[in-house]
Amino acid sequence: MTIVGFLSALASITYTLSVYFLDITILGPLYSLRTPISVLIGLAVFRESVDLYQVLIIIGMTVAGIFVSMDERFSLRSFFRKPIAFAIMTITLSAIYNASLKYAAGINGYWTTVAWFNILNQVFLLVTIPLFWGDFLKQSVQIMSTFR
Repeated sequence: MTIVGFLSALASITYTLSVYFLDITILGPLYSLRTPISVLIGLAVFRESVDLYQVLIIIGMTVAGIFVSMDERFSLRSFFRKPIAFAIMTITLSAIYNASLKYAAGINGYWTTVAWFNILNQVFLLVTIPLFWGDFLKQSVQIMSTFR
């Protein structure tokens, strides 16, 4: 469950950075790649099976995911940029996190896994507080909607 909490925190951090690097109109449709990645993880880890029709759908989703990130000149080079690679890494981490959550829930039970991964996720995210503490102190109380 420690691995699940760590992967959850890592997926949250990389998602936040992906939103910073890419426009959400590019990042959102790129999440169509999550399904083929999840299927590949399911094939490798959980020994799931797919038929030819499902393989063709997965290939179509992957090709469509590449077209989503192309610019208005339809340059394939726009897909092979560092922010896109970082976003695909984020999507892959998210799929790995979900697969590890499924595996841990099968061993430990659903509610035990959910409780512990939420606790461990917050513990691992506490490590990032020093990165944002200065910005947090600069904010006025009026800006924080919780205190209005």
